[in-house]
Amino acid sequence: MEARTAVIPGEPRTERPTFRAAGILQQLAETIAPLTGEAFFRSAVQFLSGALGVQAVFVAECVDYPATRLRILAEWDRGRFTVPREFALAGTPCDGTVGEGRTTCLPDGLLDRFPHYAAKERTSYLGVPVFDPTDGRVIGHVAVWDRKPIRGRDIVGLPVFRIFVSRIGAELRRKRSDDTMWMIAEATAPLSGPAFFRTLAHYLAKTLSFREVFITECVDAHATRVRMLSHWVGDGFADNDEYDLAGTPCEITVRERRTTFIGERLETMFACCAGDQAYLGLPIFDAGGNRVIGHIAFYDVNPRRDAIVDNPVFRILASRAGAELLRKRAEEEARRHLHSLAHVTRLFSMNEMASAIAHEVNQPLTAVVTYTQACMRLLRSGEATTDEVLQWMERVGAQAERASRIIRHLRTFVRKDDAQLLPLQVNPLVDEVAQLVRPDARQSEVEVLTELAEGLPEIVADGIQIQQVLVNLVRNAVEAINGAGCERREVRLTTCLRADGAVQLRVEDTGPGFDDAKATRLFEPFYSTKSEGMGIGLSISRSIVEAHGGQIHAARAPGGGARFTVALPATVDRDQCPPREPRRT
Repeated sequence: MEARTAVIPGEPRTERPTFRAAGILQQLAETIAPLTGEAFFRSAVQFLSGALGVQAVFVAECVDYPATRLRILAEWDRGRFTVPREFALAGTPCDGTVGEGRTTCLPDGLLDRFPHYAAKERTSYLGVPVFDPTDGRVIGHVAVWDRKPIRGRDIVGLPVFRIFVSRIGAELRRKRSDDTMWMIAEATAPLSGPAFFRTLAHYLAKTLSFREVFITECVDAHATRVRMLSHWVGDGFADNDEYDLAGTPCEITVRERRTTFIGERLETMFACCAGDQAYLGLPIFDAGGNRVIGHIAFYDVNPRRDAIVDNPVFRILASRAGAELLRKRAEEEARRHLHSLAHVTRLFSMNEMASAIAHEVNQPLTAVVTYTQACMRLLRSGEATTDEVLQWMERVGAQAERASRIIRHLRTFVRKDDAQLLPLQVNPLVDEVAQLVRPDARQSEVEVLTELAEGLPEIVADGIQIQQVLVNLVRNAVEAINGAGCERREVRLTTCLRADGAVQLRVEDTGPGFDDAKATRLFEPFYSTKSEGMGIGLSISRSIVEAHGGQIHAARAPGGGARFTVALPATVDRDQCPPREPRRT
């Protein structure tokens, strides 16, 4: 490289090297252009220090916003790299560069304003800010230090320096984008289901500065409608709506199966986008990558220049969203399968209990016939008083209501409706189950007792499914007592509030119980302690309880029988529901 003497007006005459542009650009292409990330920053500061003939150069990024701290990504100081570190902006010449967003030069008065730099043998400073073009923020800066006066105008005016600063800015923006994506990926990694989708939408909106972000799934096979799984607008979550794709920018993303970026004038292109200028849509594909099953949509009121989708981690997040959406659909299919299987087992239970139920219904019907005939005889005799007729008819009505109540319980229990999670009290559920199973239990000479705590908080559950669990447990208990020929023949259903705030339901019997080895396998599919058992009742029961966010356990009862405990989360804090004396029947 050639050097020549440069005279700068107002500055002392010194010999400063200048460089031929062709040589600089060639060296730049050979040493810097192929690099990226840390390798680029390290090569850049080393090359700039040598090319400019200065003591030190570093590239730093802002740690927070508004900027109060910087993180040095690479620093070349007196012929060697230093250890990357963070430092506070206050009290440094970098504060003016970053805080005011302007190029700052202290050609020879550094120690007058910052005397603590004497230990580093630095007397001059040049700082150039690096901006994020999307929002105009300063995201970092390039700092040049020397022990000799720095000619800031000469350095900033060098084409090669401007090239370096521009490339440093691009790499710094790419790094921040990568860091952001990795941060979001790490934050959402341990999550699944609704929590994953909500956290992802929130982080994407906040870190990428979009006004609105939502994640959807396709509702129909032809992808004409989508349903939001999470929806962030402004500073909070909004309702998850379902909408038609026609006439929206999302239609391009989903129907054409491609990433869509509209950087400005969005509202002039789509009537539904009033007030929005920019849109980014990213399709979510199924496992085979052949079918779009949803998408991620970004909207902003400001024009955007960077689509950000070139970031590989962004693609990873979209892929993860697709995997979660396929987890979600698999769970919904499993729940539908469980619902159908539970319905089959209820019908199977009713089939086995048919004779006892028929006997239970026949009793009030027989009484209705008897009371009606007695009333008719009184009327024919001509000696019946109005009070006597009313007395007999009241008996008829009471027995008819008894039969109707039994039929209602049966119809409710065997119906196949979609699961409905509603706030409800557990004690009425237990009472209905006790009435439903008592006829069958009486035929086996087993008494079904209840001990229900008053003042329990509500649970959010599907009542029929919880009753399914209790019927399975009670019928198993009756069969165990009957099969073992036990002298004491009782099944007790109890409810209470646990110390951890959960509502507890317990089914305890006086049967033969089971050993610990069997207890560990009771809930396995197709495992049964009965010779003719199907081995699906307890497995279904566990699935139902866990789908409600609860737990089910089996253990030996103190008296030697079996004890099954179901714990379900309450809707309110336990301190709001003090325990009361249980109601026994």
